[in-house]
Amino acid sequence: MRIYYRSYDAVVTSDYFISRSPATTRAFLVQDLRDACIIQPRSGLAAACATLFLRAEPQPWLLEATYHGDQVTLYESTDARVFSQVSRALRRAMEDGRPPRASNGLSAA
Repeated sequence: MRIYYRSYDAVVTSDYFISRSPATTRAFLVQDLRDACIIQPRSGLAAACATLFLRAEPQPWLLEATYHGDQVTLYESTDARVFSQVSRALRRAMEDGRPPRASNGLSAA
């Protein structure tokens, strides 16, 4: 089993995506994840003003996917750097887990 990312709140391996919070730990089989996508925090003039003047909590980045036919939130973070590392690790795990393409005997020139 290959480990792509490991921290206190997320672990991404060749087999599992595990997200941890103080209340729960959730595990997903990487091979059963489909259509993973990133949802960026809402930005705009009003959100920026609210953050500056009201010291509102920053909006989290969300990593969502389809798992066994249901739309699920796999991971969320307000730290863009950490979120990028986790999402990149999942992308690599999903790509590495794909079966190799069938060769039809042709090669690239």
